[in-house]
Amino acid sequence: MHLILANDLVVSDIARVRTGEIIEISGSLAEFISISDGWRWKSQLTLNDIGKGACELILVKSLRIVIP
Repeated sequence: MHLILANDLVVSDIARVRTGEIIEISGSLAEFISISDGWRWKSQLTLNDIGKGACELILVKSLRIVIP
């Protein structure tokens, strides 16, 4: 998974996460991201795919540390 952080609060929250901690994220699957020069990154829309290009883009709206 690749995470797109929705706002500054999520950026701050993810900066506190340390190796080994278990986190819970809330958000939504993003179909694609693009920028003004035409570059575009398409997400897989299923969780059962494998191999090259089988990653999902997740728009993270909130995050919490479940197990520190």
